[in-house]
Amino acid sequence: MQEFDFGYAAARPGFRLQVLEVYNWGTFNRQVWQLRPEGATTLLTGPNGAGKTTVVDALVTLLTPPTHRHYNQSSGAEAKRDRTQKSYLEGAYGTGQDADTGTVTPQVLRPGTGYYSWLAATFQHEDLGQTLTLAQYRRYRNGELVTHFLILPRAVRLRDDQALQRLLADEPARWREYLRSGGEFKEYSSFEQCAAEWQHRLGVRSDKALTLFSKTVGLKMLGSLDEFVRREMLSDAGGQAAFQELYEAYRNLLNVFHLLQKAQHQLRLLQPVMDIGADYRRLEAAQAQIKTALDALPEVFGQRKKAVLQRVLLLRQQDKAALAARQQELKAALDELKPFILDLELTTRNSEAGRRLQQLADQLAQTAERLRDKRQNYQDYSRLAQNAGLAAPVSAAEFRATRQAAETAQLAARSDEEHQDALVAAQTQAEQQAREQRQHIEQDLAALRAQRTLIPREMTELRQHLCEALDLSPAQVPFIGELLRVKPAEARWRPAIEKLLHGPGLQLLVLSAQAADVNRYVRETNLRGRLVYHRVEAGRPQLNGQLGADALCHKLEIADKPPFNAWLDSHLYQHYNYCCTDDPARLNGRDEPLLLTSEGLIRTRNRHEKDDRPGKIGARHYVLGWDNGEKLAALETELHGSQQREKAAAEAAQRHKDKREQLRDRQMLLRELLAVKSFDALDWFTEEARQQALLQEQAILQQQRDQDEVLRQAQAQLQAARAQETALEGEKDQLTKRQGALEQEVDKLSGSLRRETQAWPLEPTPVPPGLWAAEPPAPAYPEEADQQQAAAERALRTQQTENDTKLKVATSRLTRQMALFRNPEPLPEAYAAQWKAECSALLAAPESLADYEARYQQLREENLPQYQQQFQYYLTSDVLQFVFKFQRTLDQQYKDVKHSIQELNEALMSIDYSRTPRTYIRLKATEVRDGAAQGVAAWRARLKQALPNQELLAANDSQQAEAAFGRLRDLLDELNRDEATRRKVLDVRNWLQFGAEEVARDTEQVVNVYSNSGGRSGGEKAKLAYTVLAAAIAYQYNAMRPGRHQPSFRFVVIDETFSKSDATNSTYALKLFAKLGLQLMIVTPSDNIPLAAPFIEQLHLVRRLPTFESEVWNLSLDQYQQQRGAAAEAEAGVPAPAEAQPTTV
Repeated sequence: MQEFDFGYAAARPGFRLQVLEVYNWGTFNRQVWQLRPEGATTLLTGPNGAGKTTVVDALVTLLTPPTHRHYNQSSGAEAKRDRTQKSYLEGAYGTGQDADTGTVTPQVLRPGTGYYSWLAATFQHEDLGQTLTLAQYRRYRNGELVTHFLILPRAVRLRDDQALQRLLADEPARWREYLRSGGEFKEYSSFEQCAAEWQHRLGVRSDKALTLFSKTVGLKMLGSLDEFVRREMLSDAGGQAAFQELYEAYRNLLNVFHLLQKAQHQLRLLQPVMDIGADYRRLEAAQAQIKTALDALPEVFGQRKKAVLQRVLLLRQQDKAALAARQQELKAALDELKPFILDLELTTRNSEAGRRLQQLADQLAQTAERLRDKRQNYQDYSRLAQNAGLAAPVSAAEFRATRQAAETAQLAARSDEEHQDALVAAQTQAEQQAREQRQHIEQDLAALRAQRTLIPREMTELRQHLCEALDLSPAQVPFIGELLRVKPAEARWRPAIEKLLHGPGLQLLVLSAQAADVNRYVRETNLRGRLVYHRVEAGRPQLNGQLGADALCHKLEIADKPPFNAWLDSHLYQHYNYCCTDDPARLNGRDEPLLLTSEGLIRTRNRHEKDDRPGKIGARHYVLGWDNGEKLAALETELHGSQQREKAAAEAAQRHKDKREQLRDRQMLLRELLAVKSFDALDWFTEEARQQALLQEQAILQQQRDQDEVLRQAQAQLQAARAQETALEGEKDQLTKRQGALEQEVDKLSGSLRRETQAWPLEPTPVPPGLWAAEPPAPAYPEEADQQQAAAERALRTQQTENDTKLKVATSRLTRQMALFRNPEPLPEAYAAQWKAECSALLAAPESLADYEARYQQLREENLPQYQQQFQYYLTSDVLQFVFKFQRTLDQQYKDVKHSIQELNEALMSIDYSRTPRTYIRLKATEVRDGAAQGVAAWRARLKQALPNQELLAANDSQQAEAAFGRLRDLLDELNRDEATRRKVLDVRNWLQFGAEEVARDTEQVVNVYSNSGGRSGGEKAKLAYTVLAAAIAYQYNAMRPGRHQPSFRFVVIDETFSKSDATNSTYALKLFAKLGLQLMIVTPSDNIPLAAPFIEQLHLVRRLPTFESEVWNLSLDQYQQQRGAAAEAEAGVPAPAEAQPTTV
């Protein structure tokens, strides 16, 4: 233990105040005033209001930082607020009232800015032979107050240096040069920089010494011993700084963690997009393959058809050649037979019967030809009549009746055809309308799937154009319908409320800041639609008074989107304050002007309205809310209905077209029937009778002729020859017909082959995949190739239709998942903005699938591994290092506090607290054991649990590291949010509770225990306060260090310490400070001077002149006693002794 042996008559150790100079400070005006303690303990006295506190506050300004600077500490709270640096610079001395305005204004000695102020304190260490002057020079430059903080390692006396006074007043640009010419000096722009330098030079331990200096000025009582030791005797070792360093490293890790979370979140939402996208790609590829196959069909089957044409044409050409050869043979045979027949005919004609038979043969031939023609005509006519539903006539009268019936049927068929034309047109129009409706619904569905609200596509597109033109987001100009929905519990009322608020739901809300731009855009743009928007002013007061339980407002929910929600709440109250009821009595009454029934009847005073038009009913027309699932379902149902209507209309149109074709065929049939003008062309009955008569005559003549044998033989030969000729001619005719058919077929085949060769001149190309499941056999004839092509096309079209249906389903699912990825709800605030910015360029459309796939690939193969690696690196190599540093810092600070208490106890041990028996004070520090959840002990336990250990770092276990990060994150975030708690728990001084024990020197037994200063008498409190304060000052001033050649600060100001203390304790305090080698400046009224007289060497007497200015005299005790007898004359202006006269500037 180091015993202190500083009697109050001993030499003066450490740095002690020699001279204090003030110029233009408070009421010390236009003169340089000096206080000259010259290292001794002195007393500053004078009447109240003379300027003692002004001198003290000059020292406070020089020696304490602005954050701990408290002026006029000896006065009450109101008086403290009256004193500021500005009031001291201006020389405020009171207040006055303007006679005209009655305004109270401060009275000052130095109005304006044309002056400067100077404060300087010179300290000297006699043993080290060192002198240090601290000065503050203030002046106004361009209307702004500028303060220069100066340190000079020598004595500077402004009162004795006229040149420096002139430079400071008139030539502020040269004073530095002047001071530098006298030796070293340093200038600083802030108190903190300056204080750090002179604390080091004066031997001050820490900033806490400056705080103690300020505290001792106005110390009256100790208060809580625990808090005094913690706050005034111990320094804050910087736990906050260590936390901030750790938190900055943690924030870097947190940023990477958020990136990692975002990447994982995006991958989760992108996985369904990838799965559905794969199906979409497969179906799209299948459709492309089918399209390729369909495009290739004509060429593939054209080549097959060309091959079969070539083969068949070759065969027909061979048939044609064989036919020509046979024709030549027949011609030769006929040429040989004809002369023989001619001879036989001449022989038979030589008889009369033969001539008549020849005539009959000619007539019969003509009759047979007419009969054949008329019978064929009659058969054709009968077939036409039968097909027309008419009877075949057998007489001229029946023919006329049939013709008249045909004419009537023709008129009816023409009328029916016109009717069918009208029906075809009507069904075609219905089909077109259904198709347009289907396409419109499909567009609405696509738009709804890309959003979450129920606003129609036309209105969202109108808003989108506006947002793009003004660089706004849709969230900045919402529709009322996007912010409003019917509560689920009130679903029964939704149809009626939707009808009532359908129009308002499609109105936009525009903030005041964007209103001018929106107005300009709307004026200059053809919107191609109707737009209503409201200007919304932030902070608009709500006008929602008392509402009934059945009020419309209670059935609605407003989205939490300020400031729109407040405006909308007020708007609904003002304009849609409807009561919802199905009570007929209320509906028929007159007390409630605004009523709404669940069926949609709206009563507005005397006006009643109910709109049940088809276009106004159903979920398909809902616009309120932010969940469009029900509307999507309604639209999909309506889409199915429109598809069915389109199909039904198409089928009906086709039926009427078929009917029309039937009618046209009937009219053509009737026209052919009516083309026969007379019955004669059909009368085969008369011709048949004429033929029978001729045949009968021929038979009689033949009988007569047969009686002639020669003639009979000639006739037999002629008959055989003619039969042979007929056979040959018949065969020739058949061959001629066959030849014509062959020539036509060859021409047709050649033309087809020529066309196919022109269309497909090259060699056959490979058959594309997917054209057919199994290749059909080579066609035997061209028509079979066409049949095979038609069958292949039907199969491909069927497959295309099936795939198209699947593709539409995949597109819908894909679009929905893309929209969910672009705007997931909810998103963590940490990366919501970044997510939306990254996804702003992505579209919820299949065309953007490649962008989603690239995003997924980048996330999975680049970003996620990179973020995982960065997270592991920052956690194990950066944050945990700062964690361990933070732990070490707190542990070291805790040890430092313990060590400081030990050093303070060494100082206290040198002080006799009581003499009978001899005792000393010993500080005691115990760990805080508060049981509160937010108490220090609980937080220390949380710190210990959250901060990982060194083994975790060595193990490099990522799962344990992430778990540790989770605990650390919770703790750090909570500490960062709650500054009060953070300052409390990270200040290790709060980990300990401080008390004091009074210990007997001889026995080391504890005599008294002081947990705080409560419960003690005023004298006991004062004595304990002086003892602890003296030890604290000695500790912070480095006054405990052994040896006299160590730098230590020794100056203390005590302002009116004895005003509330008894003489015994005051004497104890003065002896205690003297024993510790401290230089005191005691500030006290004149009535307390006798108590302090044994301890002081001179006085500083402050007086206030009639001009409201202050002056200070430096007097010895003897001079003061001489002046005391003539105090009245001195107050009246008796000259002061020569050594006390001030120097006028």
